[in-house]
Amino acid sequence: MGVAYAIIRPIAALISAFRNIKLNDSLKIIVLFSALYGFFLFVPAQKGGINLSVDSTYYRQFYEQVSLNEDFGEWCLRLKKYITFDVDYIGGEIIKDYYLETVAYLSTFLGRTYHWFFMLASALFALFYVNSLKFIAKDENYYY
Repeated sequence: MGVAYAIIRPIAALISAFRNIKLNDSLKIIVLFSALYGFFLFVPAQKGGINLSVDSTYYRQFYEQVSLNEDFGEWCLRLKKYITFDVDYIGGEIIKDYYLETVAYLSTFLGRTYHWFFMLASALFALFYVNSLKFIAKDENYYY
């Protein structure tokens, strides 16, 4: 089982990766699958109607409205506001978390569509997930 197998048959490779979770290639395949899933995720541009993907639509709208119009200077200014707990009482903006802004800003270097944003966000999530799985799988009593 290798990374090339994960590109050719992603679902079968993911199942095989979870069965052989103790192997390092398995962990790479889980991260690769998550990144590809995030990249190929289709998110409607607006909420409403029969659309039930409210969270993903919010993140797409955030990415398109905020991050595509933001350069490095504005990103640093928002980071300063976050670190110093500066609140814009006129605009009503309170920055509680800077993870989303950072991922959105970094994904603009990959491309200017929301697909890159979701790919980077899902790959980062998968890295934390895989590190947790690696910790559990190294336990001698762990058996799958």
